[in-house]
Amino acid sequence: MDKIKVYHDVLWAEKQPFADERDKKKLLELVAEQKKERKLDIFAFCVTDEECHFLVSGDSESDLNQAAVSVIDQFSAYYETCHNGENMCLVRENRSQKLMDLEELIEDCCRIHKIAIEQKLAEKPEDYWWSSLGEYRRSYPIWESVVNPHFVLDYLDGNRTRALGKFLKLHRSTK
Repeated sequence: MDKIKVYHDVLWAEKQPFADERDKKKLLELVAEQKKERKLDIFAFCVTDEECHFLVSGDSESDLNQAAVSVIDQFSAYYETCHNGENMCLVRENRSQKLMDLEELIEDCCRIHKIAIEQKLAEKPEDYWWSSLGEYRRSYPIWESVVNPHFVLDYLDGNRTRALGKFLKLHRSTK
């Protein structure tokens, strides 16, 4: 099985840049635009009040860097406009870049989705609105087209319902 180069990127700031749900939504809209423009594959995300995590892959590291810079610049301009001139300095941190097979990718997707539990924002991963698990479940159309759920679900099972059941079960494991 071929391996995929996957990046775990985090955007954060000193203040709580994403405390307002409208700001979370705007961030995800900007990410979706860059995903489409740069032909990126986003496998998972989780946006909390303080930070956002993404598992992403693309044709080149340059594409990923350009997408991140664009999102940061556009979000900062948006934030300043919507928050009475308040500056927002987002920082991009690349937590890792590694070659993964699909099973490793699925484990990392589950880890990203569990961030809300670790931060005590939800009791179960599927209860948290601002992660890509909702898009896998097709529960939250707010950020439709941010992630590519078919890649993971097709690997787990040819039947979408069974695949989703397996994916949710993996989120409940204690790993």
